[in-house]
Amino acid sequence: MRRLLLLTLLALVLPTAALANSFTLKIGPPLTTGNFTGPNNVCLTLTFPSCSTNNYFNGPNINGGTKWVLNLVGTGSSRILLDITSLTTLTGANCDLRGSTNTGTCDFMGTVTAFGASVPGGIFRDTISGMLTRGPNPSTPQTPHPWLLETLTGALGNASGVVLPGSTLSVMDVQFCRTEQAAQGCGTIGANGRLRDGHGEATLFVKTIIPEPSTLGLFGTGLLGLAGLTRRKLKLGT
Repeated sequence: MRRLLLLTLLALVLPTAALANSFTLKIGPPLTTGNFTGPNNVCLTLTFPSCSTNNYFNGPNINGGTKWVLNLVGTGSSRILLDITSLTTLTGANCDLRGSTNTGTCDFMGTVTAFGASVPGGIFRDTISGMLTRGPNPSTPQTPHPWLLETLTGALGNASGVVLPGSTLSVMDVQFCRTEQAAQGCGTIGANGRLRDGHGEATLFVKTIIPEPSTLGLFGTGLLGLAGLTRRKLKLGT
């Protein structure tokens, strides 16, 4: 009886400890790139190649209601879709880094959506906020040089209600092609928003309170065992 009771209690306690689950989605380096020649809305749904809408670093446009979309594609079905809906200076004003040589750091807010085999259920979505830095234009044989998203780091906001603190997104070394720069790894001429090949990476780390299906099964086993013990005690007491 005592052994059965101990096993039942373990079946209940172990799933509780396992409620905190996590997953990591790594894209690159480098990103999967290629020629992107469609309008901005095409970039939202592409599964190849990686791309960006053409309002990158354009705070006035982004804050006016046109989101900046970064669609970062990896191998297989792995993909991170970042929608930036706010880009402000550290004092809250419009952050405008559109100049040909502008550099600086800004705050951003938006949403991140992840797709891939390592993502529970195949898809995950949450709000995000953090900081991004435009670095110096990379040195290349031709001008104008690509623009550089040097770093982007953000913390998830738990809009989904299942995300724990410490969940983050990190993006590094994404380079944006503006004109025909085939000799610079940008492919043939196309829409602004093509990304330079050989560069870019992203890592999404999510800690959640969603247990795995096996954990739920163990929890259910514990409940059934406890119910059986209770029923047996009631019978013995009558």
